[in-house]
Amino acid sequence: MTTTSVGVDVGQKAPEFTLEAPGGKQVSLADFRGAKTAVLFWNPGCGFCQRMLPELQKWEASPPSGAPKLAGSFVTPGPSPLSVAGRAALYMGLSSLLASGVIGLVVFQGIPGRGRTLAAGWALAAAGGLAMTAAERSTVGIGLMALFRSQTGAAFVRLLVALAVAGVAALIAWKRPGPLGLELVGAAAAAALLVRVDGGHAAAGGGIGEVALQWLHVLAVGIWVGGLPLLVASLRSDPPAGITEIKRFSTIAGFALATVAVTGVARAANALGGYAQFLHEFSTSYGTALFFKTAGALVLISFGAWNR
Repeated sequence: MTTTSVGVDVGQKAPEFTLEAPGGKQVSLADFRGAKTAVLFWNPGCGFCQRMLPELQKWEASPPSGAPKLAGSFVTPGPSPLSVAGRAALYMGLSSLLASGVIGLVVFQGIPGRGRTLAAGWALAAAGGLAMTAAERSTVGIGLMALFRSQTGAAFVRLLVALAVAGVAALIAWKRPGPLGLELVGAAAAAALLVRVDGGHAAAGGGIGEVALQWLHVLAVGIWVGGLPLLVASLRSDPPAGITEIKRFSTIAGFALATVAVTGVARAANALGGYAQFLHEFSTSYGTALFFKTAGALVLISFGAWNR
């Protein structure tokens, strides 16, 4: 697929604009005409951005020889409600499919309510992927096909293709019950999660290592949280799950939970700007969101411990 840039290419003249910098000052690009200028767009609630701040301050105080002038730091908008809802739906749906493959294969040797479970999981993930794409198109203000041809849109194209493959795998698992179908749907869901992680913040902020760490994190979350509805459904099925299956699920969930904790702490430390930043967790929007995510996880952990 041919990709195009959203905006201007390297070497082209930048369009005129006036934006509000932090502190309320209006800054126009025309003010810097004739000088090499770097314009920084960032989110002050982002840990990666905060880690850049000391270096930027040094640069402004003593610019390297030949370095461009820093025009200003413009705050980027946060994700829209549609984007947030789409991301949540995507991860919930893929978690359901992943758990259907892994927990269904290892614990229950099948999927309780197979057709409904697979259809609901894929429909939720597909709706989430489409919502995220629509939100991105609205944010950048271009047509859908122009978005798909851009470098930004290429990640969404890959995600939608991965979701289509997951849908085919779910259909096979529905029509052909057995180990092969479960393996296919689990692998397809894991691959779709990798595609999403590779197109997200982890890839932009940390490279292959961070992508691998984040992928392992979401896989563990998917197996743990996505497996809970399967456990409830199996307990209500006829005949219900026995003590052997319940213990097996509990063991797998325990390993998944430990993985979630370890990878979550490592990812959070990197995003916040170091382990010391845990002491200032509420200083960024990411840290605040992390606090509430941790609180929710602790509720689920307490519930699981009580049931065990």
